[in-house]
Amino acid sequence: MRTIASNLLGASAIVCFPLALQADDNRSNLTRFFSSPTLFEKMCADGTGVGCTQLGYHYEIGDGVPQSDDLALEYYKRACELGHARGCNNLGVVFQDGKGTAQDEQQAFIAFERACELNYRSACAAVGSRYLFGAGVEVDFQKARELLDAECAREDGRACSQLGKIYLEGLGVEPDILKGAQFTRQSCDLTEPVGCRNLGLIAEQIGVEREEWQKHMDTACSMGDSFSCEY
Repeated sequence: MRTIASNLLGASAIVCFPLALQADDNRSNLTRFFSSPTLFEKMCADGTGVGCTQLGYHYEIGDGVPQSDDLALEYYKRACELGHARGCNNLGVVFQDGKGTAQDEQQAFIAFERACELNYRSACAAVGSRYLFGAGVEVDFQKARELLDAECAREDGRACSQLGKIYLEGLGVEPDILKGAQFTRQSCDLTEPVGCRNLGLIAEQIGVEREEWQKHMDTACSMGDSFSCEY
């Protein structure tokens, strides 16, 4: 039988790539204007951070402009310098993924931390996760727990899932299976697939009948968790 610890939370860091304005042939001319790269380019040139973020996003996906990871990176950097939280978050994502630049976990951490300081909540969960796994920063279980606890309380399912991992595995705290399971269930209830997967693994480990723990794996599978689909 596989152990809980060997299967919990394989991903290294939580990130959330935000939605931005999308192309739509049915938009009105006014809506097209207010979501056009030309407008965002002017806004960015005038020192408006949201304009730089949106322009970076247009370059990242190639909406109305030629796709360019290099220019997306450039505009996200500018947006973050101007104090736009989502721009900093997006900058963290591109450094993490190595899009338009070499992968750089330390720079990713710095960008996510700045986004968190600017109250971009999913970035705070990313910072907590990075403290947990030592991605771009030294492992600090206490900081990880504080950040993930705050974001779990704001109903971030991924934060709840990793908080469950902390208590299940005793990372900087005394192991607490009950508390870990509670956070894991909360994560699953918040439609986080890894939380549902881990809930299934916990149930299997403590001897719950297969029919019951398989329901959690099936739920995780339906959310796109390939591990659960193959388990």
